[in-house]
Amino acid sequence: MAVYLVRRLLHAALVLLVLSAATRALLSAMPGDPVENLRKSSPRPLSADDLQRLKRHYGLDDPVLVQYGKWLRQLLTGDLGHSLSHHVPVGDLLWPALGRTLVLSGIAFVVAAVLSVWLGVQSAAAAGSPNDLLIRGLCYLGISLPPFWLCLVLIQWFAVRWRWLPPDAQAPPGGAEPYAAWSYLLLPVTAVTLLLTADWTRYVRAGLRDVLDADFLRALRARGAGERRILWAHAVPNALVPFFTMLGLSLPSLVGGELVVEMVFGWPGLGQLEYNALREQDANVAMAALMLIAAATLLGSLLADVVHAALDPRVGEPIDP
Repeated sequence: MAVYLVRRLLHAALVLLVLSAATRALLSAMPGDPVENLRKSSPRPLSADDLQRLKRHYGLDDPVLVQYGKWLRQLLTGDLGHSLSHHVPVGDLLWPALGRTLVLSGIAFVVAAVLSVWLGVQSAAAAGSPNDLLIRGLCYLGISLPPFWLCLVLIQWFAVRWRWLPPDAQAPPGGAEPYAAWSYLLLPVTAVTLLLTADWTRYVRAGLRDVLDADFLRALRARGAGERRILWAHAVPNALVPFFTMLGLSLPSLVGGELVVEMVFGWPGLGQLEYNALREQDANVAMAALMLIAAATLLGSLLADVVHAALDPRVGEPIDP
């Protein structure tokens, strides 16, 4: 297992290195000039000499390989660089945005996991029943709906028509009571929860249906064990192993956030920060956000592989020639 883990870590580091180089090259190949964007947003006119000094200050007149080398050296020292559009260190933008994304996605992640297990068990235990057909129909509907449309429907119902909740996720300035402040998160959390639950419930149901016909459950029934005990004490724990592996693969959505949900509700999370950085050609911010999401993707894949290897030791064993 140790050799397998080290091999996977080295592979992840190599993937991150190659991905960072490709991302930097693609950002440099984007049409437009970030310094020109600064000129348009400047409160005073900038001369050609001013623009040239800005390019030299931010290293934009260097070749792509030189820019990437400087960024890599800064990263190794823990420096994420400086934001071209916000004029602050990248860390001052990245970590607060990540915290807000973790609040939004983390709550939805936990609620969706609990709902998925409950709905998946109810559906699999009564296959073919009206409840099963209803749950499966809602799941197919949930994975078919465009996220932006779901967000607009929630806003129309709960904010515009019934006026129960605020239409966006931004509390007014000056602070608010704790309950009122949390109410601004209810609609975006609900949107992300519904999207995740519709997808994950199908995995729980499929895994449980495969386990319910296993021989060891037949043996337990022959010994007189009750169906409820068989379901929750034996079938469900075995059926959730693939589900937990899939949760590890879903870790990027926890870190990367739901870009569409954040944009519709105005939640200033990591997804919105990444989108704005790409639109404004702020290379350092875009690189930091993309690399953070890529690292979360590789970490989720690694955790899923480790869980799989722990459950099946043959995964980590070398293959004999």
